[in-house]
Amino acid sequence: MKGEEVGDRFLARLRSPRNGGPLRKCAHHILTDGVDEWPYLEGIPYLRSGRDRLRGDALRLLKQGDVPRALALLLTDRRNNSIPPLDPADARKAMVAGRNIGETMDQLGYGLMAPYVLHRWCLPTFLSGLALLEFHAPRGATMFEAGCGAGHFLRRWMDRSGPAIGADMIFSNLWLARRFVAPAADLVCCDLDDGIPLQPDSADFSYAQDAFHYFGNKPLVFSEMRRIAAGKIVLLGHVHNASQENFSPGEALSIEEYRACVDPDRTYDDGELVEALRQSTPHSRNHAFQASDRAS
Repeated sequence: MKGEEVGDRFLARLRSPRNGGPLRKCAHHILTDGVDEWPYLEGIPYLRSGRDRLRGDALRLLKQGDVPRALALLLTDRRNNSIPPLDPADARKAMVAGRNIGETMDQLGYGLMAPYVLHRWCLPTFLSGLALLEFHAPRGATMFEAGCGAGHFLRRWMDRSGPAIGADMIFSNLWLARRFVAPAADLVCCDLDDGIPLQPDSADFSYAQDAFHYFGNKPLVFSEMRRIAAGKIVLLGHVHNASQENFSPGEALSIEEYRACVDPDRTYDDGELVEALRQSTPHSRNHAFQASDRAS
């Protein structure tokens, strides 16, 4: 588990998703904003919206001192209610029997998502995301990643540059990041469509790769990503194009709609980004966006 001193520094940046107030520890593994309470397990605050019953059940277990069952309960949560939740008994098995990330994802019921997560390191969209960071992210800066999944980009950024904060709505993704991929990253479980529960300037720049299409309220998410970025730099990679056929989940926009939403300074095609990374020379145009304030 992550050191408590690191958790305390991150805790100072967190804000309540209910009232925007600061969060503080009120009991072991529990945070409060003065009104509502939130589970805080393995250094990961669970701040999702619309999960009051699950949150309440986890809090009751924590107050009874049953941390393993509370953790297992949070691991059963899914992206939305259209996906059947995992049996808590299977989550407990994953907690104690998963020897590696592949086995653990199988026990957590990741299905066809497991190969994607397992082989993320060598996918073309991962390489184009690395190129976007290489060409536009300030070296040594603190990165905030929206929709960070199991933490692949967090790990790479921390290995090569600076600190990282990751946010995702799926608690088990973040737990996999903590356990296997990016154990030293700061992580928060939340619904970004409702805002980012961090104080302004919590990071130096914001980043989302293979994730922006999942957000329903894209203008709000973009505005929030810029709000928490001290350098006002927002990097959006591999955004899906609604004008082209694709079979990916989420809600894609057309290129024109993306331009209206984020007003990008620079745009790139995924293929050009991968080639640019291979050649170590930046290119320009089209599909994956880099957006920032005009003054930056």
